[in-house]
Amino acid sequence: LSLHDALPIYWLKLSKQVMDDAPALASYVDTRLRYGVDLRIDQQLLNGNGSGQNIGGMTKSGNFTAFTPASGDTRIDSINKAIYSVIGADYAPTAIILNPADWGAIERTKTTTGEYVFGTPQSLAPTLWGLPVVATNTMTAGKFMVGAMDIAYQVWNRQGVTVEMSEADDTNFQKNLITVRAEARLALAIYRPASVYYGDLLA
Repeated sequence: LSLHDALPIYWLKLSKQVMDDAPALASYVDTRLRYGVDLRIDQQLLNGNGSGQNIGGMTKSGNFTAFTPASGDTRIDSINKAIYSVIGADYAPTAIILNPADWGAIERTKTTTGEYVFGTPQSLAPTLWGLPVVATNTMTAGKFMVGAMDIAYQVWNRQGVTVEMSEADDTNFQKNLITVRAEARLALAIYRPASVYYGDLLA
């Protein structure tokens, strides 16, 4: 068991005048701060390097089993081989994580007669080899992850998103500003690195 803790923080500065307009302040907090914290959490969970207040994310060395693609294999081949590598290790894979550009390239795969291999453009649920696909820009293009996510990792939410305001920051008092900070505290527990394969899609 490996446990990595972090405090994803996002902040901005507001003029005191905007404080007089409660709806505007709520919009700032909801659309910028909370979104910023959620985005930082996603980045940390997948790619955090474990230094300082950074989480040791899922793609940090030691938190997965390395996958090496074979020469001549397509993206689809690599993912299929990774799935069966997970199964061969006696785990049941539950999801595939891809960069949207890579998933788009897979979706556009066609037969020699021009038909889409993965159904029609009207298809809604992104799945591949029977597994749900999570397409996120947090995953580096050209990389992918397949695994039994339910037993490999666990996120401990130690503190939900909290928002605090203060004039006592930098030159706020002189400039009539208020700093608004949003943060969340969470930890990622690594249980079964052998149940997750991560690596390049193509050789």
